[in-house]
Amino acid sequence: MKISQKHYQNGQWNDIKSDADSNNVQLILCFGARELVKQQERFDEIRDMFPKGNIVLCSTSGEIVGQTVNDNTLSATAIEFASSRVEAHMARLNELGTSESVGRHLGEQLSKDGLKHVLLYADGLAFNGDEIIHALQATLPEKVAITGGAAGDGTDFKETYIGLDNLPSQNSAVVIGLYGDNISVSYGSEGGWDPFGITRKVTKSQGNIVYELDGIPILDIYKEYIGTHSDSNVGEGVPLAAAGLMFPLSVREKDTDNPLVRSIMSVDEAAKSVTYAGNVAEGSLAQLMKASMNRLVDGAELASKISASMHPEQQAELAILVSCIGRKLVLKQRTEEELESVQQVFGDSCIMTGYYSYGEYTPYSISNNTCRMQNQTMTITTLTEQTP
Repeated sequence: MKISQKHYQNGQWNDIKSDADSNNVQLILCFGARELVKQQERFDEIRDMFPKGNIVLCSTSGEIVGQTVNDNTLSATAIEFASSRVEAHMARLNELGTSESVGRHLGEQLSKDGLKHVLLYADGLAFNGDEIIHALQATLPEKVAITGGAAGDGTDFKETYIGLDNLPSQNSAVVIGLYGDNISVSYGSEGGWDPFGITRKVTKSQGNIVYELDGIPILDIYKEYIGTHSDSNVGEGVPLAAAGLMFPLSVREKDTDNPLVRSIMSVDEAAKSVTYAGNVAEGSLAQLMKASMNRLVDGAELASKISASMHPEQQAELAILVSCIGRKLVLKQRTEEELESVQQVFGDSCIMTGYYSYGEYTPYSISNNTCRMQNQTMTITTLTEQTP
């Protein structure tokens, strides 16, 4: 596997690495600010640099290039596989109707023979993450895992975009199938958030919309905590949905369940409800969470160690990082520390790309490859290709 990486910043493209033969590249992962990924000129430049291969575009809440975090830039990471194969498909929510229908359609489009892993990227505001993942997973062979993430839009929460071989659009999702005996894929995910306050029962919810905890409008609870915790101040004029990212929700359907973390997608002032990136079942147990900077950095390091442990005999060649915007808001000037901790685990030879997201898609653990919608995690997918 050979990799080239370009970074568009301050009106020009910069070469980060140029190992791949541009005519033999099969996959180009492009992560960038909303306005940049939508520009026809930028897309044409990427296609000119890499005439062949699938171009996948995803809007972000910050771009990861190596150990640096960037805003209002665009990265293009091009991969030339020696013997492995790539297949990519896109579907739109406004054409198929539901998140479940999109997930099922995407899975049905993928060839199954030789499929080793699936990457999924979806509009971060339009889709119910749990539903698209569940439907996609149901179409895949038993041992094939899914990783990826939801698109972002800074702290604006207005529009997110996904594209495949053309300008990106809203309400879209893309799957990428990786095929062949020589490709190895590892993954790891970890948070670093701690629950605080009382555990409450979800007394009214529908899908990913929560109305009440213990009979109290959930929006009132958020406003109380955001107003009384000084460390929740993320800037004047920041929408409540962004401020609420500082206080994700830990959800357990039963006392014995491992908790899932849910972060806010949007709020409805009239209904006093909160829409999350994944489902929150009525009757489940919920608790607000908060984080310290050190715990988040430690979580990123642990995620990379989990990924490295899947194939300890192999050196990761490419790491695709999807970290939640909520982590970026907490870490602020220390955000790059979580990237540095990842690079230290994988070594300087590992190329890193990725972005800050509105949600992460990852198996719950390496012992159970059933993918779940996660929030507030650092989720890492590493690729290695053995020489045939």
